[in-house]
Amino acid sequence: MKQTNMRLNKVVRAMIVTGCIAGAMASTITSANADEHPWVTGHGLTKTKIDSSKERYNTYKSDESLPPVSAYLSNWAHYQQGYKPSIEALSKYDTVILSFFGLCGTEIGDPAIPNAVQKLKEHCGKFNAKKFEIMTTDFWADLQVGFPSAGISSGSKQWLEPNPSGMLGVMKKLADETDTKVAVSIFGWSLSNIASDAVKPENRKVFIASLIRFLEAYPFVSQLDIDWEYPGIQGASENVFDPDNDARNYAEFITELRSALNNAHREDVKIGIASGAPQDKIDAAELQNLITAGVDTIHLMTYDFFGESWAEGLAHHTNLMSNASRDWSSDASIDYMINELHIDPKRIQIGYANYSRNAINANITSKSPLEGSFTKGENVMGTFEGASSQINDIFTNYLKPHENNGLIPQNGYHLFTDAEANADYLYNKDNQVFVSFDTPRTVYAKAQYARKHNLGGIFNWMGDPDEGLMLNAAREGLGYTRENTVIDMDKIINTCGENIISPDECHDLTHLIDSDPGHAVHAEDVTTEYQPGRHYELLATVDDNTEIKNVEWSLEAVSGVDAKDVVIAANQGLSSSFEIKVADVVENINASFKVTVTFADNKTSSATMKYKLKVDESIPVITDIVNPDEYIYGSGEAFNFNVIAEDSQSKQLNYQWQVTPSDTAISSGINGSNLAIDIEKLANRPSYDVTASVTVTNHFGNTAESSATTKVKGDPSLNQPPVASFDVSPENAQQGDVIEMTSTSKDELVDELQYQWHVTFNGTDITVDQKRGVTASFKAQDAGEYQVNLQVTDVFGVTGEYTQDVEVSERLIPEQCDGIDPDADQYPAWVQGNTYLGDDVVSHNSLVYKAKYWTQTEPSATAVEWTLMSNEVLPWNADAIYSTNDEVDHNGRHWQAQYYAEKGDEPGVAPMWKDVGEAVCP
Repeated sequence: MKQTNMRLNKVVRAMIVTGCIAGAMASTITSANADEHPWVTGHGLTKTKIDSSKERYNTYKSDESLPPVSAYLSNWAHYQQGYKPSIEALSKYDTVILSFFGLCGTEIGDPAIPNAVQKLKEHCGKFNAKKFEIMTTDFWADLQVGFPSAGISSGSKQWLEPNPSGMLGVMKKLADETDTKVAVSIFGWSLSNIASDAVKPENRKVFIASLIRFLEAYPFVSQLDIDWEYPGIQGASENVFDPDNDARNYAEFITELRSALNNAHREDVKIGIASGAPQDKIDAAELQNLITAGVDTIHLMTYDFFGESWAEGLAHHTNLMSNASRDWSSDASIDYMINELHIDPKRIQIGYANYSRNAINANITSKSPLEGSFTKGENVMGTFEGASSQINDIFTNYLKPHENNGLIPQNGYHLFTDAEANADYLYNKDNQVFVSFDTPRTVYAKAQYARKHNLGGIFNWMGDPDEGLMLNAAREGLGYTRENTVIDMDKIINTCGENIISPDECHDLTHLIDSDPGHAVHAEDVTTEYQPGRHYELLATVDDNTEIKNVEWSLEAVSGVDAKDVVIAANQGLSSSFEIKVADVVENINASFKVTVTFADNKTSSATMKYKLKVDESIPVITDIVNPDEYIYGSGEAFNFNVIAEDSQSKQLNYQWQVTPSDTAISSGINGSNLAIDIEKLANRPSYDVTASVTVTNHFGNTAESSATTKVKGDPSLNQPPVASFDVSPENAQQGDVIEMTSTSKDELVDELQYQWHVTFNGTDITVDQKRGVTASFKAQDAGEYQVNLQVTDVFGVTGEYTQDVEVSERLIPEQCDGIDPDADQYPAWVQGNTYLGDDVVSHNSLVYKAKYWTQTEPSATAVEWTLMSNEVLPWNADAIYSTNDEVDHNGRHWQAQYYAEKGDEPGVAPMWKDVGEAVCP
């Protein structure tokens, strides 16, 4: 099934609000005629803006024992959509994730969404950022725009400078003034083109180093969220992905990132990821290995299960459970992760959607389970993008929330509930428009599910359009106590579709834990071994001592055997039993039982109990790995590892190989029994071991592991001698400068070269700092010509040599050291008490300054409101804040800031300062 457009709409929003809409999308965003509303015609955009005056956020008591609620927040909804960030509203979440940031070097992954990539290229060039370094996708929105609604003024801060305005300024204030955590999300649907390359061993050091610098610049960020769509499997049509290596590289990247965070004393920073919910996305990413590597939280994208541009029939967009016509669901994915992959449920957050998926010409043949057809159409109605309506738009034009009457459909729409999928949807039989979305009821149910299954939390995409009701529902479903009530959510949460006639059925669909607060029923899931003829206990408990009138156990679903073979005991009570009435069980049995308790007051409550019966599972056996004891480099012979494995119950075994050294390329068979080494890319070393390790997995998930080693003998006659070369900086060195040499030598195994540097001046040896090998440096105490020699030696002991003369000139005392700008008298003098605006230029104390923004502050080296325009070199000042590339003298040396420096960040002590030579001024 095609899924390449499943998250297209998230980033299309950014295109729309910035006016950069591809021509191919034009039909999607055409507005309806003024007198024909989109909710009537099924075509066009409503453009219903987010209205902060409608916000109805309740306040709930903090409770660390309950799962948290997180929200992704865009950096584009404040444009056309009218979003106004509020610290008070955002503080209702436990974590807010600002989206999206990208990496320099990203190419277009989805040709329909080029804008963010183009912006990245612009910003990366402006700030001289390297490929694979993190960068804003909207410089103005993230750093400079003012948000009066959040108490943020506009500013002129540059990338990685402190105290930004924009959305980062909102995030800083949110973190500083409230208990809400701040995260940033990297990649996303349209920016994942570079992700596969970014996590490769040769590139991820740059990526990780830039993340550390980002956190140093913005220390209020306490979580990094990697939204790679998708590792090891196709995402956007032009994305690069590597099914053989992405998962391994991803895990190694996470391990190294965790280590780098710890080394930077940011042990507090959490690592989150976003993951596709379908099983193929989960398997391709090898999520369990990412948890082992250091991932703290998986935001499971349990939405976009339906989209009118690719789906073949009507289905739900964000259903909790599976139904007869569709396997995809939140429960199916989470159950697989917990029970098959053994991922700690505390690492998983379930997602809910604050937007819909719409379709036209819909013909519903079954309301529950949902079945039907639709026609792929042009210009399908939506809010700011076709075929998708934001929750604020839905609550305005399709379904009015009412404190006393619940959810009331509008404009000919009817609300229905699929009881099997536990999902709600709207349908208008007159215009045949279908709207699949999360309601406060389904959000409440998902929150109950999260609490029941001990998940790590619940989150939304996105928080921007929610005016409070969806978040309130999530809090109440998780069990938080209401502290201040703006709106009573009870009737709204307990509104099911009109096809659910029984209040008890609606209650049970919604309240997965406590169907009746006074009569709560609980049942724990069980996993045990299958034994023929055994009676398995069914056990439920209640919270109070109310007299019980009746208990009924029923089978809801089963796999592995037929339902008729699962027999529940006749003498039912809170403690009952069942047995499997079949002679030959060959696979695991998964059964779901429902217990319904009727109390003396005739109120009922129910709970679900899941049983997993594991059959006598076989374990694969590896009998041998066939491989050569020795392989001669250049022989041209095949170089293979062939594993021989067997299993008494599994005909189909899965294989996963890993090879060391890591530069050993695989030509084929990484997921097969026969692994072929790519002999064309095999390294030529004198003698070394190649070890292949294989994990064999059967259909039960049981594994066997083994490894084998081949000794590779290199051929000196095929070795090419290394070619030595190096670059020197600075180009125009002066007396007292530190001269740095960087090897640019060439070799087949350049990383394994050995380096020997030698410098002479007038025949005298000069001390060289060469502990780093590939780079070396020396201090040029005198003016004149220095001879620099580099000798490199390869793995066979063959050497290459290169010598370069380096000219060092005398150091003269420059004019920029006198503290006087000869052009200062050409500018108006600063006047105390006057107000200056951004870009105003003044002279003061013989120097020239430019105002960054509105100010009455006196210009000086320490005044953050002013930029020194004069070409003067000043000494470092402990009371000053310095921006990227600012230069100062300090302790006889000249220093350049690699990123922003706070007050007191001393050159030679603080890490952001680079020693670039002798002090300019004596």
